Amino acid sequence: MSRVEFCSRPMRGSLTPDDARDWPRHVSLLTGQRGSAIGLAAKVNHLGALTLLGGSTEGQLSKERPYDGNGHLRPGYTCELASQDPCVERCVRERSKGPAPRYSISNGNSCAAWAKKTLQECEKRCAG
Repeated sequence: MSRVEFCSRPMRGSLTPDDARDWPRHVSLLTGQRGSAIGLAAKVNHLGALTLLGGSTEGQLSKERPYDGNGHLRPGYTCELASQDPCVERCVRERSKGPAPRYSISNGNSCAAWAKKTLQECEKRCAG
């Protein structure tokens, strides 16, 4: 079964799940059945002053695993179904191979903006 999920996790490394909801979240796109999620991140220091002050920095597409080996969400993660269209899943996988755009929190190239834009572009491509 094809699927794409929006997944998010706390951006700070050592939060308990209860604390996690109060912090900014990193957003990624997961493809397949509990596979790897891909998200846009800054190559160096994702919360650096440059990105917070309206600048940008080199981006990278990074993999992570929101689900453990038993299919349970890891602490702090949330995931929700975004699409079950096989075309959309293939498109997201293709776009996740790079190259990564520049990363910027204030100029519309954050992890969440990249995930939403990627999904929207894939849905539009697959609808035509």
